[in-house]
Amino acid sequence: MPTPHDIWVAIAFGVDPQTYVTGDDTGDGTGFGKGTGESPAGPPPALPAPALGTGQTTRANKLLQAMPPDQQQQVAALLSQANDNERDYLTKALASNHSAAELTTFYDTIKGKDPQWMQDNLHLVGDSNGKGIIQNWQMSCGPTTAQAVRGELDPVYALGLRTSSPGLAAVDPTGATPAAQEQSKMLLDGGGTVTNRGVAGTGLKPEQMQTLLNGASGSSGVSYTVVPVNPGNVDAVLDQIGTPFNQGLDTPLGLSDKDGPRHAVLVDGYDPGPPRRYSVHEPYQNTRVEFTDDDVRSGKFKIRRSDRIGFVFLPAFTDPPPDQGPPPDQGPPAPPPAGDPVASYPPPEVSQPPDAEPPATPPATPPDAPPPPPEPPGPTAGEPVASYPPPQVSQPPDAAPPDAAPPDAAPPDAPPPVQPEPAPADQPPAPPPPADPPPAPVENPPPADPAPAPPQNQEPPPG
Repeated sequence: MPTPHDIWVAIAFGVDPQTYVTGDDTGDGTGFGKGTGESPAGPPPALPAPALGTGQTTRANKLLQAMPPDQQQQVAALLSQANDNERDYLTKALASNHSAAELTTFYDTIKGKDPQWMQDNLHLVGDSNGKGIIQNWQMSCGPTTAQAVRGELDPVYALGLRTSSPGLAAVDPTGATPAAQEQSKMLLDGGGTVTNRGVAGTGLKPEQMQTLLNGASGSSGVSYTVVPVNPGNVDAVLDQIGTPFNQGLDTPLGLSDKDGPRHAVLVDGYDPGPPRRYSVHEPYQNTRVEFTDDDVRSGKFKIRRSDRIGFVFLPAFTDPPPDQGPPPDQGPPAPPPAGDPVASYPPPEVSQPPDAEPPATPPATPPDAPPPPPEPPGPTAGEPVASYPPPQVSQPPDAAPPDAAPPDAAPPDAPPPVQPEPAPADQPPAPPPPADPPPAPVENPPPADPAPAPPQNQEPPPG
């Protein structure tokens, strides 16, 4: 029997109070299943979203202190004249490693805008209509969730994608918008296949999703660790889902059924309760779904064909020291062969054959060697929104071309590193180490075994 709260939700969002949810749960995985329990599976009112947290504030301060003095003054002037809401978004943009010039352009765009405009234009989930970015392809739930993650961290990226793809809340049948193209490229680069909605394809496996999320760590300062969920650790994992909200971080989830991974969603709202409640952005139908701890434990949880949380991608800040600045994006490593067992998650941090030789140790720099050349500057601004991995710095459409250095780029004449002191002149040089005896010759060495080919035609379940 629907409660008064359920009836209010149904009236507000056009949901049938008896079924709580629209759509179906057919074999192709294109709809929701019927919700049960006290919390409806249809779109509920928004739960509190993560505000500007301590993590992004700390990172923004570090990056501000690492700027040249003139740029520090430029950014400080913006922050001093902004109101509280504008200042929060400026701080989030600063924490996402945008330059002083980009922050100035961004502030000129948002200055004087009301809170609803900011909610609708500086986020990719949870706008004033409860909508967000939609999954444009059958198997692009992972890429769409990665876009939503980045959009919640970086309002400049969100504004750029909203501006270039104004209809991103609806499916683009041509696939020509930057939002749809970026999903397509992320999916292909991660090892998946791009198919229209309703057509079977190959999605991203959990470790490939982790690589995708970490592709933007250089600009966001946030890394993600995939944690498999099972009956033995479900309570501990649920305890951790709400923790990142204190730092202003959303948590992606990988949903599963008895056959394995099925779908990716983003936890974009959290109420510590009791009872604890969570809301997620479900990208296929572009709606918000709410659940509680008890829904997960008791089997009432159901989103599309998924009836459990299979994986949690826990976020954490991994800031560099303030004098180094954020590391550049290195791009995702090559995806593992298809068909790796689920039990191999999470993957090792460094994938290396067991018989690989350790990397050679570089020789010590002689005392009289010239200082090394300065570090090359970071990636240039102005890459298109559809580029992947996401660039560290997003530029507005009227920015300089990609081959032009940003106007406030740091000069390359950084001081050389301190060299070791030379040995005293009267000290004899150390004798060279004894050379190892040469290896015995091998007669007619057998040819090396060819590397095994990856298994073919093994596709993960739909996304």
